[in-house]
Amino acid sequence: MEQLRSNLDEDASGEAIAKLEKFRDRYSRFHVSTIVSQEIAKLRAQVKGRFHVARELAREGELERAEKIIRDLAHHFAATDDGRWAKEFLGFDFYLWKANHLIRDQRFDEAEESLNELFKKYPAPARISEAERMLDAITQAQAGRARTVQAQARSASVQLQVLLRSYYRKHRRYPGALALDQLDLDQPIVQSKIKGNLSAISDYQFSDGGFSLITVAKDGKTRFRVTQGEITAVD
Repeated sequence: MEQLRSNLDEDASGEAIAKLEKFRDRYSRFHVSTIVSQEIAKLRAQVKGRFHVARELAREGELERAEKIIRDLAHHFAATDDGRWAKEFLGFDFYLWKANHLIRDQRFDEAEESLNELFKKYPAPARISEAERMLDAITQAQAGRARTVQAQARSASVQLQVLLRSYYRKHRRYPGALALDQLDLDQPIVQSKIKGNLSAISDYQFSDGGFSLITVAKDGKTRFRVTQGEITAVD
């Protein structure tokens, strides 16, 4: 029984009740079935107010938990007030609600995906302009974030270039190896900033005459070639 309890998801009460009912029916001739019936009754008693609990969880940033509760209510408790509210909410409003919370958490790609799901399900919704405005905001936010990531990567590339020049002046040679997790250039604070703005350093080559490497931004797409004399974007 304890093992069964540990496998129940408190955010999916309907699913939990279904599992308990199956267990109870299987062992209906045993005393444990009475205990299971009591557990089922407790779970059913907790359904009232769960829809509002889910909305509050979303406000606190726990969107995945909130969505799980709402879908569980709509599927398993359609005859209750909370189930009816959940089922109604899972229509047009749900996608806007989800996208809005994802935007707040700066999860723009997921927000765009939610709105695209809405357009597929409701090709001509009455509130299409609201969804379009939200999609416009996502596009602008994505562009702004991309510019920030690119600027941070370029800044890190400049810092890395300066550190390598300084390292050469001090040691009369360039490092034998260089990677993001292998930065040992005598400047730990600057190195920490570089690591914070890049996802990788690759293709490092050096000679007495100079060096060449590729820096990769946090988005994994933006790349710069860094040499002792210049920094250029890589297509």
